[in-house]
Amino acid sequence: INDDDIDLMVSSLKKSLDYIKAKYI
Repeated sequence: INDDDIDLMVSSLKKSLDYIKAKYI
């Protein structure tokens, strides 16, 4: 796995978390 792939996964996870927080909190 590339570092780039990991960065993409992490950033998309963070976006998902931010979206969930914005929606429910």
